[in-house]
Amino acid sequence: TLCKGAAVGDLATVMENAVLGDMSVLRERAQVKPDVKVWPEKDIEAGAQVRADLVWGTRARKTLFGRRDINGQLNVDITTDMACRLGTAFGSMCPADSALLIGSDNSTGSAALAGALAAGALSTGVAIISIGGIAAPVTRFGVGHYHAGGGIHIRLEAERVHLDFISQTGANINRAQERKLENLLASDDFRLCSAADI
Repeated sequence: TLCKGAAVGDLATVMENAVLGDMSVLRERAQVKPDVKVWPEKDIEAGAQVRADLVWGTRARKTLFGRRDINGQLNVDITTDMACRLGTAFGSMCPADSALLIGSDNSTGSAALAGALAAGALSTGVAIISIGGIAAPVTRFGVGHYHAGGGIHIRLEAERVHLDFISQTGANINRAQERKLENLLASDDFRLCSAADI
C-alpha cells in the first residue's frame, strides 16, 4: 500500500502487505519487506532493506557504521531487538569455539543493550564474557587478555548510544569486517547452533 504522497524510486520494492506511509520516500533499489509498516515522512536510503516497522526516527540507512562505530538514539535508532540481531551477526563472524567480550558503561540503557547483544551472540555458539561499568580501553584490553574472538563496547552519551565492535587485536573492526557484518544483517545468514551448544 502506498499512501498519499509516497514516492518509490527506480527498482525499489514494496512487498506484499507492506505499507509506505504518507510523504515517505523509498529511494532506488531499497526494499520494504512483507508485512512491514513505514510510518509517514520517512526517508529510506538507496539500497536499504526495511525488515521491521519503521515508526521512530526519520531515516532507514543502508550502512550502519559511521566513522568508527554504530551509533544512534537509544530505543529509536538502536533498539534491543536490533542489538540482539547485531549480537547474532557478530557472533557468526567469530570462531565458533571462541568467546565474545561485551563491556559497557554504568548506564542502565547500555546494560539492556549488552544483555540483548549477549543473547544474540549466545545463539551462535560463542561464549560470553560480560563486564559492566568500565571504559572502552578496558574492554579492548580484555579482548586480548582473554584471547576472545572479538568484543563489543557500549556507551551512552546523553540519549545517543555508541557500539564499538572490536577485533581480536583490540582495535575497531576494519571496513571489510564492517561490510561483512552489515551483509550478514541484510541477508539474515547467521550461524546458529543447536540448543546443546549454547
